[in-house]
Amino acid sequence: MLDDATLSQLVERFGQTGSRKLVLIIGWFNLLSVFLNGCRVSMETHDKIGRNTSPLG
Repeated sequence: MLDDATLSQLVERFGQTGSRKLVLIIGWFNLLSVFLNGCRVSMETHDKIGRNTSPLG
């Protein structure tokens, strides 16, 4: 639950529209993770990045 003090700080820093978008994004990813867990989607087991630390490398 988002308390009033945290919400006030969000609105102060990001404005009302930015705060709404941030809360929506966090809620979306939370919902997505619960959905994937409920559907038993397995995590990837192989490394797609390899040893590269930069896309330019």
